[in-house]
Amino acid sequence: MQRVLIALAVVVALTAAIFLAVRYVGQQQGARAPAHTTGTTPAESGATTGPVTAAPEPPAPYFAFRRLEVQTSGEEPEACLVFTRKLDGSGDTKYEDYLAFDPNVRIALRVTQDRLCIQGLAFAQSYQLELKVGLPAANGEKLTKSETLPVELRDKPSLVRFGNGLVLPRDTADGVPITTVNVSKLDVKVVRVGDRLLAQLRTGVIDQREFYQYERNTIEDEQGQIIWEGQLTVPNNRRNDEVTTLFPLRRALKDKNPGAYLVIATDSAEKTSTDEYSNWKPKAAQFVIDTDIGVTTFMGNDGLHVFARSLKTAKELSGVELALVARNNEELERRTTDSDGHAVFAPAMTRGTGGTQPVAVMAYDGGDFTFLDLRRPAFDLTDRGVEGRASPDQIDAFLYTDRGVYRPGETVNVVTMLRDQQAKALGDTPLTFVLSRPDGLEAKKWLVSDLEAGGVASPVTLTATAPRGRWQIAAYVDPKGKPIGRIAFDVQDFVPQKLKVELKPVEKILRPGSQAVIDVNGRFLYGAPAASLGGEGTLTITTDSKPFSDVAALKGYRFGKVDETFEGTQVTMNVPDTNAAGKTQ
Repeated sequence: MQRVLIALAVVVALTAAIFLAVRYVGQQQGARAPAHTTGTTPAESGATTGPVTAAPEPPAPYFAFRRLEVQTSGEEPEACLVFTRKLDGSGDTKYEDYLAFDPNVRIALRVTQDRLCIQGLAFAQSYQLELKVGLPAANGEKLTKSETLPVELRDKPSLVRFGNGLVLPRDTADGVPITTVNVSKLDVKVVRVGDRLLAQLRTGVIDQREFYQYERNTIEDEQGQIIWEGQLTVPNNRRNDEVTTLFPLRRALKDKNPGAYLVIATDSAEKTSTDEYSNWKPKAAQFVIDTDIGVTTFMGNDGLHVFARSLKTAKELSGVELALVARNNEELERRTTDSDGHAVFAPAMTRGTGGTQPVAVMAYDGGDFTFLDLRRPAFDLTDRGVEGRASPDQIDAFLYTDRGVYRPGETVNVVTMLRDQQAKALGDTPLTFVLSRPDGLEAKKWLVSDLEAGGVASPVTLTATAPRGRWQIAAYVDPKGKPIGRIAFDVQDFVPQKLKVELKPVEKILRPGSQAVIDVNGRFLYGAPAASLGGEGTLTITTDSKPFSDVAALKGYRFGKVDETFEGTQVTMNVPDTNAAGKTQ
């Protein structure tokens, strides 16, 4: 019996312990949930400062206003009214007519599903918003009664951030720019990372603008050294506006040893914050190199080319020592720039793998230092339309057409220029041209054996039944080999909507009884002549407000009877169809 009682006591104790543990975990999770993630109804506070929880809401039996969500973390504040039904997002419904603000404010609206979001409100401002009767949903339901709710907008949350960039030009920049919002003082810390440890940093860490605490601790305790700590006052702190303050990094540097500097900036007010997780949030930070050396690299079959120039004057820097450093932190090779600021690392040094893979180029010029991380992506200009063509082989053929779109039956004028690797014209190399249809089948083939000055123009007339789609012309030196150049164009059966029409009178001055003749020249905007098109013309006759503007002595004068009026008249003109060149009269 005693054993049974002991067993029951153990079971009860375990059950109680489990219950308390579950309850404790629930409380901890509830305590850790950010206070700004829950929405409220207008009967509660009338505003929130963040997104609503993702918990599903029960469907409502009728159309009604559900809650208000206020977002103040963006450039402009936004208040969203959430309803129980989807709203009309077509723009046909003027929801502005169903909203009344006190004080009055000009607003802009956008509809997203069941949300009506209001823009144009001011930070740190309180409003009374009236939802009027008749506000419609997308399905035709309407609000049956008006409702008034408070809309309270808080200040923007405090913000600290750095801009883009890594290099601080020594003679052209006054400091490192730090952007803040609603911050009066900054705690700034500068950590120096030596030159030989830069190659050991994780790829992409140089580009980061925020660092978590464990990342900062690793850099401070294991990879770098704190060389300065202090406070920076934001002189022009304007409420809810972005303010840029320059941190004078050079004043904080006593010794300019080779390396990079991590500048960490935090809001001084966070010291007194009651948020226990504030230290675990990422802090604004930026790696900076204080230098006047600009390094550019180019990779080729003959090795890694490095160019060094002054950031202040853009002149070549000679005598700059360059070190090629591998992933394992070993120095692979060292070179010195010549009078053109140029140095080349041997191809064998650039082909290493694993620990011997080159990852950085270090540049030393007396007390100046900079480095270039070879693991970072190359500067890409393709989004600017200058990606260029693929590098040609021994012979390069450049083809182009007079326009990019043709209609069936029209003539495609293709021009070909043939060059060698030194861009010299080749006139004695026969070329075979192949015209391919959109389905890849060959439509025409022709041979050109004489290229005058390395160029030839080949008109190709399309048939009236040419299939629509993407056509292609390719040039071959060996018809069985790869093409050395190609060009593509479209064949479409359409009349474009936009034309360029030029009008020019045959006679600039008309006399009574004479005939007004106007030359008309029309072209489609994609280049083709506007052929076989008719039209209508209207000639407007009115008075000349400045008839003698070209005669200095008569400027400002008008001649005629004072009481004479002329309201003007319009004459309909006949416009015959345009010819094949897009011209008519």
